Amino acid sequence: MKEKIALNIDKELIDKAKEIAKKNNATLSKLVSDYFEKLTKIKTEISSPILNEVPEIISFKQPLDEYKKHLEEKYLQK
Repeated sequence: MKEKIALNIDKELIDKAKEIAKKNNATLSKLVSDYFEKLTKIKTEISSPILNEVPEIISFKQPLDEYKKHLEEKYLQK
């Protein structure tokens, strides 16, 4: 059974996530759902940076290096 949820997320982040979803022929809901599903299957605490988890959390059709670069620019180079 599917259920709607409301999240408070920065508009710029949502817009970028929508672009990623579009490039991968997916919806934002699908990306979030896949992420939540993978997150609930992780049995140990995440102790490494999110960049190390990306390949296991979401499988993208776009090059992973491109996505890592995006995340690094967004979160690590401020």
